Amino acid sequence: MDLIKITPATIGGEANVQTVNARELHEKLGSREPYSQWVQVQLARLRLIEGRDFVVSQPALNNPLGGRPSRLGPLGRGRAR
Repeated sequence: MDLIKITPATIGGEANVQTVNARELHEKLGSREPYSQWVQVQLARLRLIEGRDFVVSQPALNNPLGGRPSRLGPLGRGRAR
């Protein structure tokens, strides 16, 4: 079983917060729900606040897979439940 990569990031002015990538978490959980729907439900269910519990990264201008680029960035590990 592969573990989810934990990466330090700055969230809400706090440096070195242990974070996970929400898209990777979704994949490892094996959710069949589309990521865009799953992440919105989880953010609302857990009452996560942008800038406090997670950060949104700037999307790449060119998405090699097509479609819209990903925007959700690191999610504080304590919030990845």
